[in-house]
Amino acid sequence: MVAPSSGNHRVDVADLLHDPEFQGQDYDPWDAFVRSKAANILFAVARDLLGRRHGVRAFAVHPGGIPETGLARHMDLTIAQAHGMIDERGNGVIDPEKGWKTPQQGAATLEWTATSPRARRGRRHARDPCRQLGAATTGGAQPARRRAAGLRSEGLHAHEETP
Repeated sequence: MVAPSSGNHRVDVADLLHDPEFQGQDYDPWDAFVRSKAANILFAVARDLLGRRHGVRAFAVHPGGIPETGLARHMDLTIAQAHGMIDERGNGVIDPEKGWKTPQQGAATLEWTATSPRARRGRRHARDPCRQLGAATTGGAQPARRRAAGLRSEGLHAHEETP
């Protein structure tokens, strides 16, 4: 299983778990994106722990920055411009040296992780571009990982007793 992550996944796990649907606060698109990527990481870690004994692996993968997904159109463009994600006309910037990739280049990293025997033998690592970078800390203790995995699993109908 491959869960797309992001270099922007750093979030207070307590915030993520306390109000995952922004019921008690104003919705912010960037914050929602960051929270979703942090949840993907926590879910992959918990899923890997549960499935490994059955030969089922799970990885959180940062495919690189993909400005051509249209994500920026829902956000303050000055933020995307400040990060070099889009130019002054709102067009996505493609510069693999800086981590900005086409959707196809990002998909290659996800595909490599899903299909490579090397990935299955490894530990939970970030991969970019198609190479292991080392484990990223999530800042969440095991109960937080299980809670985040439970929130995500509700939509997948996944249960602990199945890989």
